[in-house]
Amino acid sequence: MFGDFWVRIFRPNELMISNAISTLYRELISLGAADVIVANEVAAFELATEQVGKPNLVGEHFRRTLNTLPPDQVLWAGVYDSSGECACTVASQHLPFADRSLERHVIEFFERCFEAEGGGNVEIRRGSFAFLDLAAGPFVYVGEGHVRSDARGKNYLGLLQRLLILSAYYKWQPNLVYGFMEPRMIQRGYHTNWGYSIARPSGVIWQKQPAMSVWRDPYFVGLASEGICRLVEDPLMHGSARRSENSKTETNIHKLSETAVSDADNEVAQAERQKSAIPS
Repeated sequence: MFGDFWVRIFRPNELMISNAISTLYRELISLGAADVIVANEVAAFELATEQVGKPNLVGEHFRRTLNTLPPDQVLWAGVYDSSGECACTVASQHLPFADRSLERHVIEFFERCFEAEGGGNVEIRRGSFAFLDLAAGPFVYVGEGHVRSDARGKNYLGLLQRLLILSAYYKWQPNLVYGFMEPRMIQRGYHTNWGYSIARPSGVIWQKQPAMSVWRDPYFVGLASEGICRLVEDPLMHGSARRSENSKTETNIHKLSETAVSDADNEVAQAERQKSAIPS
């Protein structure tokens, strides 16, 4: 699925990636950001998430009580306002193993770190995430995307996610960048605005399901080297159709209150306005 042949063909050079990152940085500044930083200390990331107003601070993948996260395995990005406060965050983690199945890693991580409904840890049945057994490492996980309530509607999250994906790729050269999203967010095309070119049901079968409902039926999202090349060529995604007319109608009907989904609504809407303003 992500074999060495395709990796060799689709591998952008460092100058191309740097130019794309610079393009995204300039776009964020033009939208009102005072600064955009990329850093590697989890303690600083915890402070940033607190400033953003994330209700449960850092999630399982970046929680220091659950993980050992040395600086050379973490990159996070933040958009900062003129007062020096963080307005938007997203984080990535490098998984350097090349001889271990991503399927095995994901299952072991979920069962070790995620609380089950009714107490204890989740349990996953054999056969879950089976397609991930085809993926060859190293990998980068991306998550923790959030926008402060007063900074929504500027597409900060979409742009920052793309900037971090490219920064992580530049630093670690993974074969696959991945994350997880709720099905309803996939249906609205948020994964595309955030830079992902792969989206499919995870196939997880819970023996004991997670206490948090957002993790009960996740989609797997990602991009390999070909997707990185497309993102490098068009970092602002001017040439991409992000959402279908049905998705737009559905968004108008459904008013969702969860933080991540609410953020995504605003980010994609802003991205569409920017696209419509581009001369044809």
